Amino acid sequence: MPVCSAGRWIRNDRNERQVPRLSGGRGAARGFLAFFQWLANGHAVGTSWWRHPLAANGHRKVLVTDLSAFLAAGFFLVASHAIGSASAVRGVLIARLTRPGFIALHSGISIVALAAFLWTYGRLPTGPWLFDPIDAGPTVAVWVMPFVLFLVVGRLTTRPPVSEAEATGIYRISRYPGSVGVLLWAYLHLMNMGDLKRTLLFAFLLAIPLAAILRNEVSRRNLARAIEATGDDQGADDDAPSQTRIIPFHAILSGRQKLVWSEIGWWRVALSLAFYAVLLALHPLVIGVDPIG
Repeated sequence: MPVCSAGRWIRNDRNERQVPRLSGGRGAARGFLAFFQWLANGHAVGTSWWRHPLAANGHRKVLVTDLSAFLAAGFFLVASHAIGSASAVRGVLIARLTRPGFIALHSGISIVALAAFLWTYGRLPTGPWLFDPIDAGPTVAVWVMPFVLFLVVGRLTTRPPVSEAEATGIYRISRYPGSVGVLLWAYLHLMNMGDLKRTLLFAFLLAIPLAAILRNEVSRRNLARAIEATGDDQGADDDAPSQTRIIPFHAILSGRQKLVWSEIGWWRVALSLAFYAVLLALHPLVIGVDPIG
């Protein structure tokens, strides 16, 4: 039995909606087989899990259109972050539009993408059950979320270093603390879902920070190659490219970095815990799920 009510809520939600496990058994492979079976059939015959008003009439094209619209909106949302913040694209747009114009354009596209994503998500029915969340999932999420908020707070309150050799504070713990924090947040929720609708939701939300990390890594390696090609070995003794790691505490545990607590301070820990308390209080009111109830 899970310690947290989120696990019980997931099971109750599945039972109340009678979400079909068309393929039977556990495992993501069988779950996705159920998904394709659902697409082929339009809806699960003999079950009442689908609340869509057209499901009873078997309007498969309309149902699949809802899913297609959500997938398109999801890819648009990810692309608006990944492409819009790419160095090459950003440089060209700033040169043509000026920085305020670029910020206005990027912000407008991001807002439209988010609105489309949320609107199509609201229209999408729950869908088939893809996998069974592990019983310990809610408990793991409750205990890891404070660290997730610590990474995000550290990122928002610490100036990014010009180079890895100048990494301080939270950047000694992780090369990309903000992106890693958001990625962990999305994964903690994804592992506690199971139905098609919410699995796709958090898969897209996980793809955004993952794309940011990959983009930054590509830029970082291209810069290293450019420096090597020009023969500019200034600062080579610092071995800057290897001084930080993406995985939290990896660089510290491997001896490439050291934890300097004075650069972080207890106030960031206190602020993270305060945000967590607010999150726990609002979660059942806004989301409808009490993580610790």
